[in-house]
Amino acid sequence: MHRRSKVARVFAAFVIIGGLAACGNSAATNSSTPTNTEASTFDALAEPEEVPAIARKKLGEAPWVKSINLFHSGFVMVVRDPRNPDNLDRYTYDGGRWTSTPVSVSLDDIAKFDQTTFQFSQVNWKAVPGLIVKALSGLNLEGETISSVSYDRLQGQQPRVYIGVSGLRGSGRLIANADGTNVDVKRS
Repeated sequence: MHRRSKVARVFAAFVIIGGLAACGNSAATNSSTPTNTEASTFDALAEPEEVPAIARKKLGEAPWVKSINLFHSGFVMVVRDPRNPDNLDRYTYDGGRWTSTPVSVSLDDIAKFDQTTFQFSQVNWKAVPGLIVKALSGLNLEGETISSVSYDRLQGQQPRVYIGVSGLRGSGRLIANADGTNVDVKRS
């Protein structure tokens, strides 16, 4: 009898927890808070072409970007504030939720913003999966995994993509123009 009552209490606890979780998921959502299904299905490395569409919903049509980092459950962008272009803000989209924080910048950084920021239209988002394949196949590190996919722009140059790779036999990287051209793969 004692064992059955213990099992019944554990089962009841699961039912209550499940019911509470269901209540939390039934709350009304808005466009910036996707449902759990939407959040769990987005993978920025597998669907990078979705990144600018998601970001535009939050930031408007043509933000100037300092850097973008893609990961499986989302992305992080450092963006110039359109109302005050001397300010940068870090926007994180992770698991379907947005957070933002201000970024501290120096006067030297501000003076270079026009030469170190870029727009989404300068990135070939559809090239990312092919570049990942090139990085993995070009390094032959055994058990390779992508450690990072990021975009930035060095002063006065074209925007670029950096893909970091880690493996059982070392690490390496792919660097290319953000449009997917001028690919360079090197082992570290």
